[in-house]
Amino acid sequence: MKARKHQLFLWISFALFALSFMFFLVKIVVLYNEFKATSSTLSPSEYAFGIDLFAYVFFGTPALLMELSCIRSVYKLLRYEPSGKVKVCYFISAIITLAAFVFQYLIFFGTVDFSYGPGRVKLQENVLLLTGWPVIIVSFILGSIPMKRTEDK
Repeated sequence: MKARKHQLFLWISFALFALSFMFFLVKIVVLYNEFKATSSTLSPSEYAFGIDLFAYVFFGTPALLMELSCIRSVYKLLRYEPSGKVKVCYFISAIITLAAFVFQYLIFFGTVDFSYGPGRVKLQENVLLLTGWPVIIVSFILGSIPMKRTEDK
């Protein structure tokens, strides 16, 4: 049976999402192991671990949500082939989420570094926050615009 382009895209993109999710979970386990290795008794470092874990989850979750939003928008473009304003909205949704997703992963991997000056950690957190949640909200709104369907393809 010949696979359609939207089905092929869906399987490949969910495989990539699964890899991203596994990377996210592995990073949390590594963070926990680093905490256990450095802390032998109850100390203030437990608070630091809690803050690090919260920050990683709070700033890492948008990257996963952006990936899902991009998959959703491109899937709708491929499967339903919308036209007019709806197509433009889906296309913009896919582009902004892909761009923000790539930017966040470049920051996570250390390729893009905002560690200049005394407030380096705060600046990086602000950049991640400002490129994460707002992009997801805008992308979700643009990707949720209903379209007129004459038949389900």
